[in-house]
Amino acid sequence: MRQPLSYMAIRSMFVAVERIAGVEHQQGRSFYGLRRQATDLAPEFAQDARVLNRLTGHTDSTTRERVYQDPQNERVRARAAEARRSMRRFLREPERPDAAVPTAA
Repeated sequence: MRQPLSYMAIRSMFVAVERIAGVEHQQGRSFYGLRRQATDLAPEFAQDARVLNRLTGHTDSTTRERVYQDPQNERVRARAAEARRSMRRFLREPERPDAAVPTAA
């Protein structure tokens, strides 16, 4: 029966891949750094929490959302700013077609 890889085994493989790729090792960049990146990027491609959890290896959305997602994610900040602009346009001129409430995608 195969045994799961230990954290140190995965870390050693990650460092070896960095060396092969000619990438300088950075402290803190390994499996969890990649997982954090995936957690921030995945919502660009899927919205269903079950899909997001599956993509990032989480069993609980709370951990993904509270621990791994970057609260300063620039994409999220930009979308929030656009949503605020749309809401203000709607409140100022609700009868204009371009100020209509957008439907969820």
